[in-house]
Amino acid sequence: MPVVIQEFESESEEHAHMLADNRLSELAEMNNTSLKELLSDMDTGELDMDLTGFDTMALENLMTQFHVEPPDEFESFDETITTNFKCPKCGFSWSGEKS
Repeated sequence: MPVVIQEFESESEEHAHMLADNRLSELAEMNNTSLKELLSDMDTGELDMDLTGFDTMALENLMTQFHVEPPDEFESFDETITTNFKCPKCGFSWSGEKS
């Protein structure tokens, strides 16, 4: 397995690099379709799948998900109904109420 050794000018620079690396993983989003294809192409007979960072249940859930295409047309809806929304990812809230 190739190993890359990174030399830093200072301990502070090394810590900044580690923090940035952790932050990037927080901001990353996976393309489940591509991930599923990549995992399907891997020779799992010769590989300890724990090395992927996914446990057995997470892999099973990912591999059994199916992709649903959105319909060409959506059903009509009553725009006068007041609704409130909250993004489950960022917590941003908004209302469907007309001003």
